[in-house]
This record gives sequence, structure tokens and C-alpha cells, in this order.
Amino acid sequence: MTIMNKQKSFTLIELLVVIVIIGILAGVIMISTSSSIDKANITKSKVFEGSVENNLAANMVSRWKLDQINYPAANQTPDAWASNTGTLYGANGLPQLRPSSECVSDGCLLFDGGDDFVDFGGNNNLDIRGDVSISLWIKPNLLSGNRIIFRSGYSMSPYNVYQADKNIYFYYTIGSTWGGISISNTLTSLEWYHLVAVRTFSSGNIGLSKVFINGQEKGSVTRTGTPDIGNSNTTIGYDNSSQYYFNGYIDDVRIYNAALSSSQIKQNYIAGLDFLLSKGNIPKEDYNQKISELAYE
Repeated sequence: MTIMNKQKSFTLIELLVVIVIIGILAGVIMISTSSSIDKANITKSKVFEGSVENNLAANMVSRWKLDQINYPAANQTPDAWASNTGTLYGANGLPQLRPSSECVSDGCLLFDGGDDFVDFGGNNNLDIRGDVSISLWIKPNLLSGNRIIFRSGYSMSPYNVYQADKNIYFYYTIGSTWGGISISNTLTSLEWYHLVAVRTFSSGNIGLSKVFINGQEKGSVTRTGTPDIGNSNTTIGYDNSSQYYFNGYIDDVRIYNAALSSSQIKQNYIAGLDFLLSKGNIPKEDYNQKISELAYE
């Protein structure tokens, strides 16, 4: 008797099924790996950001991460460093809390440009009578109109940072006269910008002031005289006299009772860029370009 060995071959349909299954498994593995890489990058960014914060800890007065809106009470946002709690306002809707995926850090606030803002009151802790630095991130939704970003008018430290069309201003009063620094055509697109305004004092008189945008010094001015005394509240997103409501995102507002150095400002900026890159909020090419701009400044 002759025994015939028969070998069964795969049909075309069976081969296609196998290929599809392999493709699905490969996709799952890639997604899982990508997710792990993203989490690792965010973790590394947080470690670097933490080291930068620790280096500046001695001079930090307040830090509003703007990633909570109902703590310690309803419609309030906490001071992550001190106790200067902010209260959210808006007759037609409060500033919106946006997820980390849209922000620089863990969360941020979106202002509608109509009537919403955050008020920190006339707090003595923000009455800085010496050197002061204001550091924050903005992403404007419009490049038109006058829009207050940050304003402090308490006692001897009246100053504000605001947007006028594509321009950024850092102004304060001396002898009832407003003056300061204006940076023209610096906002060129609807993306995140890191702003730092530095003002120095000497024996109660204002000295050199500077404005940094995306880690680079963009303007400076020297003014002499004693700033006016006022008692207006510290606010984000609006001016209680002219209003000028901000339209867009604001994130990670920090106040220091020192004039930050150029290297410290760059470290803060790079920490924020790392967050944006780790969450896919900035292309790798743009990230590399911005880092190169700092290197060749």
C-alpha cells in the first residue's frame, strides 16, 4: 500500500487574515510603547521643572498654576506656593478650566475676552516694594485689541503686563504718569508665549526694567522716581479701571521678589517647552528651533 503525504496550503483569504491580525498586534504594541514614552517624557519634564522651581524657591512669592477652579472653595483657584487665593469672576460664564493636553503644564484657564477674570484682592503679600519679576505663559486667541494679562496695583507696586494687538507692554506709574516698555509685533501667531517682566528698585526708586519673551530679552528701560501708591486689586485677565479683558489661555503665573537673571528665565522657558513637546503641543522641529534661538542669542 502506498501512503500519500498531503500538505495543506494556506488560501489567499487565510493569509490576508493572518496579515491583518499581525498588523493589529503591531499597532497595539506601537500605541502602548508610544504611550509609555509620552509618560516618561512628561515625568522627565516634571523633574526638570521641579529642579528649576527649587532653584528659585527663596524668591518666589506666589505661583498660580491655574489648574484648579474649585479649591479651596467654589470658583477659587489656589496659590501653589503661598496663600494668595484667586477668585474667578464672569457674569456670562467663568474662565474655563482646560485639560493638560491643551496647556503648558497640568491645566490652565481659558478667558473669553468678554467679562471673565481672576481677582486676588488687595493682598499685602503682593505689595512688593523691592525688585519684582512676573513670569507667565499666554496663548492669545486674537491678535487684536487691548487686553490685560496681569495687573497688580496694590500699594507701592502698581504695574501691568498687557497685549495690544501684536504688541506686549510692561507699564507702571511714576508721578501719575504711565511708562515702561513696549515690544512691537512680537505676537506673530496663536501659539504659546513665555513672558517675563522684571522691574528693579534702588532705595525705593525704580531702576532698570526688562521684558523677556520666549527666554530672550526684547526690551529694557531705566526710569527714576517713586511709584504711585494705589490700592487696586491684583488681577489676571482684566484691569478694574479700563477692563480690557484677555481672550485666550493663561498658564503658570509666578511672582518673585527678585530680578530674575537671564539664565533663570531661560531655564523656566525650557521647562515649559519640554512640557509642550512631551504632550505633542509643539512639533519637534519648532522645539529644536526655539532651543537654537536661545543658544545663539
